[in-house]
Amino acid sequence: MSALPLASQNEALLERCLELLLVLSACDGVVKGWMCSKDNLQQLLDLTQRLPMPGLLKVTRTVRLLTSEPSVLPAIKESGAIGQLVPFLSREREAASGQAVVLEALQALYNICKFNRRVHLEVAATGGIVPHLCRFASEAVSAHHAPRPAPAAAAASSSASPAAADALADPA
Repeated sequence: MSALPLASQNEALLERCLELLLVLSACDGVVKGWMCSKDNLQQLLDLTQRLPMPGLLKVTRTVRLLTSEPSVLPAIKESGAIGQLVPFLSREREAASGQAVVLEALQALYNICKFNRRVHLEVAATGGIVPHLCRFASEAVSAHHAPRPAPAAAAASSSASPAAADALADPA
């Protein structure tokens, strides 16, 4: 038996396992509680450091869905999730993983921090989240203030005569 079929079988098995984790993480609090044992969470977070796309997106989405359950947040925080999710907000990780992974990590961090702001925000701040949040804010502001064609100017140019349009198009 050659190594290629075995490798493809392993990839298919990994894909199915990640899909199962994703489905289970969307279940109720009882299922999420069973998923959030210390060993399970540590292995899940370890996967975020080793998996390429698209498996990485499924793992970060699984973590985000788990963080939506308040009863499992202490276990998630104790597993070191904040420290492992913050690096996904960097430009380098965004370039390597894609914006979808960054958004999943950001939403998971938000979910963790919103339930116990004082403790979790302090952990996130010491983990280095502040520069990333500042970058997101400045990019959002600069995107908001980017020049856009004015609606009145667009309407005026569409109602102008063809001769005037030709004069604008040909500077000679």
